[in-house]
Amino acid sequence: MFSMKDLFDTTVSKPLLSVKRHACGAPGWRLDTGLIGVGEAAWCPDRARLRFGGARAFLVSERDLEQQLERARRVKAPDWLLFAPHEDAFTPHALPERRDELVRMMKRLLDSGIALTLTTRGDVVSGQGLVTLAKQYGRGLSVRVGVFSTESRVEEKWERGLPTAARRLALARLLSESGARVEVELGPIVPFANDDVRQLKDSMRAIARSGLGVVAPRWIEDAPGLERQIEAEVSPSTARLVTGWFRQPGSNMGGASRRILPLQVRKSRLEHLEEAANHLGVQLLACGCSDAGACVSCHVGEPIRVRASQLELFGRQA
Repeated sequence: MFSMKDLFDTTVSKPLLSVKRHACGAPGWRLDTGLIGVGEAAWCPDRARLRFGGARAFLVSERDLEQQLERARRVKAPDWLLFAPHEDAFTPHALPERRDELVRMMKRLLDSGIALTLTTRGDVVSGQGLVTLAKQYGRGLSVRVGVFSTESRVEEKWERGLPTAARRLALARLLSESGARVEVELGPIVPFANDDVRQLKDSMRAIARSGLGVVAPRWIEDAPGLERQIEAEVSPSTARLVTGWFRQPGSNMGGASRRILPLQVRKSRLEHLEEAANHLGVQLLACGCSDAGACVSCHVGEPIRVRASQLELFGRQA
């Protein structure tokens, strides 16, 4: 049985502090703290790579962080960075000691004057460390809270073991009230799983009712082992359906080894999101990366830089 403990037993420390230039042209620093995936999410590409794709897990320690900071200072320390893009220690299933270590690492970076942005699918209890940081550092901390669906039957099928959408949105609201900059990551959007008009609009309404006004859509992406993972945890027919989308023309916009939902599939879903967002006064985050095959809008530093709407960008490409 695959478990979080297995990952910690087999990890190899591999610090990765780097600069990535996005397809939209925006550069951004990132610190990969580890490759362990998102809990029991059947859609998670990192988890699939570890379970079935032959990837090796790794973790970055506090000592590793100091080495990376020293290296960064020789060039120029970043103003902000994306923290832990492949690890979510703030969900209930994560080991408490690892969660505490990441909070200390985040505090070390924030004390150095480096603003942080990260994504989590945790709740108020498991995310208490983030709330404490938000109260101390305010908008130096930017958090995206991920929501897959507001329907419990859909959540249970695709994200077993993770908090409900209501509990995640409660964390998002508390973080916002505590001073952090907060966005909601909606998705990943999976055709015929959480993408019908009613589900998308219900999710947008729940976000608006929580007092949160910025949403970043995310799209499912293919990865080695993803089909086997969905087959084992959702159903064989669903796995065939999902991977079928990755074989359609335009699914390789993300590169030869990274397949995504084709442009025409994403566009129709975005139309529903745009309609709901306009009605509710919610803003959709977008950037040119969406045209180039990004599965989620860029994380950006302070202040919020919201570019043209995704639908406008699609129109320009056409």
